[in-house]
Amino acid sequence: RKDSLATGTAEWETSLAQLALIRFRHPSITIRTLSADKGYGMTEYVESLVAQGTMPLVSLRRRR
Repeated sequence: RKDSLATGTAEWETSLAQLALIRFRHPSITIRTLSADKGYGMTEYVESLVAQGTMPLVSLRRRR
């Protein structure tokens, strides 16, 4: 377990690190989709998932 700084992006950065760890430890597992709440709807996060071949099921954030 690792602590992270509250940077506003820490949750999704940790999520990407956890996905990478799962892929490393279990190479036979294919992560095809990932569900998350709208807090994870940042463009950078969604693009990172798509680049890794994972379909994000995330509500997009509305910019006001």
